[in-house]
Amino acid sequence: NIHAINQAHNAGVPRFVFLSTVENNLPDFFLRGYFEGKRRAEQELLRTYPEPGAGVVLRPSFMYGTRMIPQLGESAGLPLGLLGRPLELLFDNSVASKARHALPGMMALLAPPISVDSVAKVALRVAVGAEYAMAVCANPPNSHTKNVLSRDDIAHIASLTP
Repeated sequence: NIHAINQAHNAGVPRFVFLSTVENNLPDFFLRGYFEGKRRAEQELLRTYPEPGAGVVLRPSFMYGTRMIPQLGESAGLPLGLLGRPLELLFDNSVASKARHALPGMMALLAPPISVDSVAKVALRVAVGAEYAMAVCANPPNSHTKNVLSRDDIAHIASLTP
């Protein structure tokens, strides 16, 4: 990931959107590998592309959509929305939000899932420099870090787009 960020910057690519992972409050031993690598790449992106909207980190939670399974045939898919959408409705409220932030290890586990279509829509809007997406990147209401969009920021931007 870090190599891709640096190569894009050196090639003059004006914007870079990095798909990271939801913020978490898991114990440190969980942070090795996957989470640690994602955070290092985020830091490099924000250092390399510091301007508002130039280097943007998307931190979605569990993404749902239809997962294609080529081993079962060209049109075989697992409809993760059958699980993801109800969980999104269940966890997207103030009670779950308070529990998510208060209980150790629950920030990632209780984050409301999000549609892969919503994440893709926001990634595209940010990549092409859509004005409203850039405004949120400059002052994200939920992550409190410029150019870092939380799951809730992603859902908000996606809800504003056709």
